[in-house]
Amino acid sequence: YVADVAYFIGEDTPKMTGVRNPEIPKGYSYDYVNAEVLMTAKAKDGKLVLESGMEYSVLVLPKIETMRPELLAKIQQLVKDGVVLQGPAPRRSPSLENYPEADVQVQTMANQMWQSKIYPFAEKVEYGNGYIYPNASLEQILADRGVQPDFTASDPMLPVLFIHLTTEEGEMYFVSNQTEETISFDANFRVKGMQPELWDPETSEVRYLPQHKDLTGGTSVPMTMAPLESAFVVFREPAKEIAGDNFPEAQVVTAVDGPWTITFEEGRGGPKKPVVTEKLFDWIESENPQIKYFSGNAIYTAKFNIDKLPEDQTYIDLGDVMVMAKVRVNGQEAGGVWTTPYQVNVTDLLKEGENTLEVEVVNCWRNRMVGECSMPKKERFTFHTAADINAESELQSSGLLGPVRVVSYDYHTVE
Repeated sequence: YVADVAYFIGEDTPKMTGVRNPEIPKGYSYDYVNAEVLMTAKAKDGKLVLESGMEYSVLVLPKIETMRPELLAKIQQLVKDGVVLQGPAPRRSPSLENYPEADVQVQTMANQMWQSKIYPFAEKVEYGNGYIYPNASLEQILADRGVQPDFTASDPMLPVLFIHLTTEEGEMYFVSNQTEETISFDANFRVKGMQPELWDPETSEVRYLPQHKDLTGGTSVPMTMAPLESAFVVFREPAKEIAGDNFPEAQVVTAVDGPWTITFEEGRGGPKKPVVTEKLFDWIESENPQIKYFSGNAIYTAKFNIDKLPEDQTYIDLGDVMVMAKVRVNGQEAGGVWTTPYQVNVTDLLKEGENTLEVEVVNCWRNRMVGECSMPKKERFTFHTAADINAESELQSSGLLGPVRVVSYDYHTVE
């Protein structure tokens, strides 16, 4: 795990976590550390290094007046050895052990380190090989120390979250789109001279991202992410020249228009016979209460034709699904979907000519619970204690909503 800032939580009890004051700037990560961890830490190359191997560019003290002399002596040595410290000087010990000598020790070390009597308004004080910033912001300190953001998006207003892990294999970033919209942006990573790859956590597919450019101290990678999508961006090889786009447009091979046969699970209050429809629909829009209030599994079946198999990676794109689905093509399992984009790779399952698609969809219990509120007791089979569910409660969209297509992408997969 890569983090640039360590926040010391203080020694008062009970204390399980700390506060971020000053706040961590966007594009950086942080940890909370306690006194026990600091007592075994060391300084190396201007960084705070824990016994676990974690490294931090800045150690932040909480805005409190107390610290045990044993801990302050350790921090004093860390700063002498090159650690960068942010925060106010402590004035006394939180303990009555060795009182009042302990308070005198704290004040003496604090005067030596912060030098507030000599430099009462200093933004930065040099002490040994390290520095102390009494009141500076983390943006100022990190910029002063030449520590660039670990990850940024070209549009700073986009709610994109990240976490960074360094391994022997390379640099791994987990990037998450927190919006319910498709977003496109340039992602800037604090990695230089390396080839970006996209690792899909849903499908386990790995492919190169051909488009990237070097920045000062980093790499910029154009990204497009579906609503609420997350992905790993991994750097483990030297950068190389690869033609193509990072997120090429989908090439529609064919649309799967139906007719669709829907077989509802037995014993769940749904239709006893398969329902044939030319058009996909939301179950809650049905005039048939057995469908409108159905909760359970339903299998959609349709046929489609392919004149010539695509050369690129090919997928079944389900459009929209509520809530989850499993896909089978020509009787073989293709995978499952539970979030956008609702796609599964079917490259090795397709054949020229007629193909059979089965989509097994499952929704939540809510609709059946709502429907049973207006049903005779003899027709009810659910039990719940949700007092807020009644016959007028809002229903949850359910079923395979589509549109369903077979699409291909010019991806550069990693073998």
